[in-house]
Amino acid sequence: MGKHIGVFDSGIGGLSVLAEIYRKDPELTFSYIADTAFNPYGNKTEKQIIQRSHYLTQQLLNKGADLIVVACNTATAFAIEELRKHYQIPIVAMEPAIKPAAEQSQTGKVLIMATTMTLSSDRYYHLLERFAEQSQFIHQACPGLVEIVENMEVEKPEAKQLIHQYVQPALENDIDSIVLGCTHYPFMKDIIRELVGDHISIIETSEAVSRQVIKKLQTITTVKKPDEKLPEQNFYTTGSLEQFKSQVAYYWINPISKVIIKALKASSKH
Repeated sequence: MGKHIGVFDSGIGGLSVLAEIYRKDPELTFSYIADTAFNPYGNKTEKQIIQRSHYLTQQLLNKGADLIVVACNTATAFAIEELRKHYQIPIVAMEPAIKPAAEQSQTGKVLIMATTMTLSSDRYYHLLERFAEQSQFIHQACPGLVEIVENMEVEKPEAKQLIHQYVQPALENDIDSIVLGCTHYPFMKDIIRELVGDHISIIETSEAVSRQVIKKLQTITTVKKPDEKLPEQNFYTTGSLEQFKSQVAYYWINPISKVIIKALKASSKH
């Protein structure tokens, strides 16, 4: 067995990140955990998010992960420092793509779409401060979008109406860049593009994260042995197994017949 990455998210949004990693290295073994029993993270407390992040990281380490990807902006915002202090393993995390947006914006105005929790985090504001003189950032909390993706309702008219409400500032304020600050939002990218037109850049982080993962994997020389021998593509959920099977079939880039999908104990910690 080759190198093994462990990926977790509050739900299935992290599949947008995993897909980019997988496209760069289809030979990788991976384990993906969707913490759907506790989704969305956007309305959880900092303490709850840290507890969930510790639990999921440990589960992935038990399965033999050589590297962890925190494929969730909210978990990154509140738990990444704790995780890096606690675990002696490479951990790659998400961050809204503020730097590339600020650097490429011609109008100097950038719309950031993210969860309420991400936008309220210290980590997010520290990131903004670094580029505050370069651009004006309009912050748009987007309650309801994560649930739309989780429920596989992206193509429904109601979803388009809600997305339109959130991208409206981009249509009214001479904004030329939109940052997708949640891993669920790339699944709505086509709708956002349809609403805002081709003149506005839509920037996500999954491409940059995937490059970082591949680079870090090249530095890993010892490969851990998992508790059990695993197939190459493993998906786990802490929520409804039947719903998760439907979600993976809907969003994942490979036929569902080629992957293993299992339930994972949600843990007693909230």
